[in-house]
Amino acid sequence: MGEETPVAVLFSDIRGFTSYTAEKGDREAYRLVRTFLGIVEEQVARHEGRVVKTYGDGVMTSFSQPEPAVHCSVAMQEALRGHNAATPEESFCVGIGITWGEALQTDEDDLFGHTVNLAKRLADVAKGCQVVSSQALVDLVPSGEGIRYRDLGLHELEGIGPERLYEIVWRLEAQRLQSEEGAVDLILTDERKLVFELSKTAQEQVKRADEKLAQIEARGGFAGGIVRTIRKRMGGALGEALTRSLAESGLGVEHDLAEVEASLSNEGLVLRIAGHRPIRPLRVSTGEAREFVETLEKLKAMPGR
Repeated sequence: MGEETPVAVLFSDIRGFTSYTAEKGDREAYRLVRTFLGIVEEQVARHEGRVVKTYGDGVMTSFSQPEPAVHCSVAMQEALRGHNAATPEESFCVGIGITWGEALQTDEDDLFGHTVNLAKRLADVAKGCQVVSSQALVDLVPSGEGIRYRDLGLHELEGIGPERLYEIVWRLEAQRLQSEEGAVDLILTDERKLVFELSKTAQEQVKRADEKLAQIEARGGFAGGIVRTIRKRMGGALGEALTRSLAESGLGVEHDLAEVEASLSNEGLVLRIAGHRPIRPLRVSTGEAREFVETLEKLKAMPGR
């Protein structure tokens, strides 16, 4: 058995990986994972960290100092952004959780303990393209010199309890809008881009809902017939229409604002992206949505940007 040591632990995993695998197949999914791992390994090496282990569509890494870990999390997202811009047909997004604390290093060079568990929970909270940090790390690496934080408030984390969380803001944002249920964030960047960030929890809820409906349908009878009709009309899963619609618009991937149209309706915020299917109206605060649309139009009207 090893000994406890102070360490920064960083978990990162691909968003929407289950849906990607179902749509593209195992071979393409494996290639996506290898691409992701290559990005992680390169940035971790540059920031003097180490890859502890991989787990399906995710990677656990560690750093002996807190500040390089923060910079690495930003570099990973920036590198992924570059990959998506270069290969839009293979674009994907990643959620990252990062914290600092004592962890037990085992004889197998694995890490174990509360700090590891917290980092994993933070990664689960993170939306696609988002980096979520704990208070412990923020206390050691304050804002400044390219590091900015957004206070996300207190969150009740499963198996952990209440924790104050922070987002490490790694790009220049002009406006951010969150849906009422917190499932998706819409970001307008200073570079005149639109980004979708979908929560991992929302994706898991969609998957569970589909599994439950599939079970009812399999039983047959009157209820099964009704569910079969519902699933057919909604493309396979109750509640999946929003997730699928966002995915078809490039979930977690930047879009030029020249391609984006936004307006308000009685149902919520209506977004249209050139070359993609219409997106279901998003339920958002009317006042915030109106401000979002105004900012969008101002950014689109600015010359030379």
